[in-house]
Amino acid sequence: MTPGGLVAELDGVMLEPKAQAIRVGNGWGIKLVVKAKATDEREHELLNPQGGPLMIAEQIARGGKREVVSDERKGDEVLTLDKTGTHFERELRKAIAAGETLTLEIGLWGLGTGADDRKPIKKLFLVKMVAGGHKPEPVVSAPE
Repeated sequence: MTPGGLVAELDGVMLEPKAQAIRVGNGWGIKLVVKAKATDEREHELLNPQGGPLMIAEQIARGGKREVVSDERKGDEVLTLDKTGTHFERELRKAIAAGETLTLEIGLWGLGTGADDRKPIKKLFLVKMVAGGHKPEPVVSAPE
């Protein structure tokens, strides 16, 4: 953790995730923005399927029950990272209302310097948001 939020560094890549609440109908969803760049002299690859490089498992707690929604990967495109960096976004529009909690487990579909060493990263960071009477504030944290 840094004063500006969570920064994850792994295998020569630095990732800075941010989350904000977005209005979805009468409830709230989350918009994720992740800045990514290489911190070494190599080019790195992120597996970048149809929904982007983030692999997300959503858990919604409502009415004493947990609803779990996992991503499905469609496609095998690749995003190349270097020192100039890039960013990618993802909106999760499954709304939560007052008294409900949304927890996201975020990973990457694949990270490496090429197809031979690319591997999935299952628990990169967590996002938790509790809806109430006002606009909720999602909290980004390291995995448990």
